[in-house]
Amino acid sequence: MALTQCPNCGKNMSDRAEQCPHCGATPPKHVAQCAECGTPVSKSDAICPSCGHPTPWSRECPECGQFSTVDTEICPECGFDLFGHFGRVNTVANTSWHNQKRRNGISSETVYTEDNTIRHNNRMSWIVGVCLAVIAVGVAAFLYKGDNDVVKSEPVQSRKPSVEAQLRTATSVDEVEKLINGTTWHSTPNLTTSNMEGWVQVKFSQGTFSCYTANPSDGKWTYAGSGRYDIGEGRFANTGEKYVYISWKADYKVSPSMKLPCTYTFIPLNRQINVACDMLYHAMRGLSGDYYGDAGNNGNVGMMVLGEYHW
Repeated sequence: MALTQCPNCGKNMSDRAEQCPHCGATPPKHVAQCAECGTPVSKSDAICPSCGHPTPWSRECPECGQFSTVDTEICPECGFDLFGHFGRVNTVANTSWHNQKRRNGISSETVYTEDNTIRHNNRMSWIVGVCLAVIAVGVAAFLYKGDNDVVKSEPVQSRKPSVEAQLRTATSVDEVEKLINGTTWHSTPNLTTSNMEGWVQVKFSQGTFSCYTANPSDGKWTYAGSGRYDIGEGRFANTGEKYVYISWKADYKVSPSMKLPCTYTFIPLNRQINVACDMLYHAMRGLSGDYYGDAGNNGNVGMMVLGEYHW
């Protein structure tokens, strides 16, 4: 609400009063004067028709800067929704607009443009601020989750020795039998440079063995026998050191076309295997001279390797 002078008595009265409270006169159509030039203006005027200064009941469109009366719902210049916008309402007391209009050499259009630019920049600053806040919250949540997901490192445990290493230090029958259970061993040397006359593979499981023999050219293993093995202790003749042996009986392929029943003795301590054939083998060896080699009563001696052999 603004004060104006009664055109009849000259005393101040409200611009919204239907009649002067002092003299009772009814104000004419023009109920106010322009604060800039003094020209009479009415409620239907958004700006002074003489100088263009905004009237007490005008407001500025926040989008395009066009002035319109307070009861205007849509800006006639750009179509902005004035009714639903909580922007400022310009009055003659709006010293910001009034002072800017008084700048030397600056038109009202320039003032409106600057004002709109400021509002646009403020909006962009707000949007950028919100985006940065969201990013900061996301990064903080990620780092917090990462800290909670860190698994405490387990103490480093020493690597368990291999079966072969444990067999070299095993001193009892029970230890050896436990270690060889479920293992497979093979001896596949170069027959032209070794004492062996054939290849051997054996599997140990729950006190039993399964034995296979082959020649290098066979391309596969040939079943030689299975059953329960014997396990016991002995001592080396030259050193007196105690060892554990595993012994079983099975065929032994001494040539591509001949197999003989033999006794196998495996010493896990040094991985040595001894294949000694029975009396039939020795009889055939005596008749055939040196055909079966010079193994003598010790038989064929070779070294076993842990694991299966595949052609």
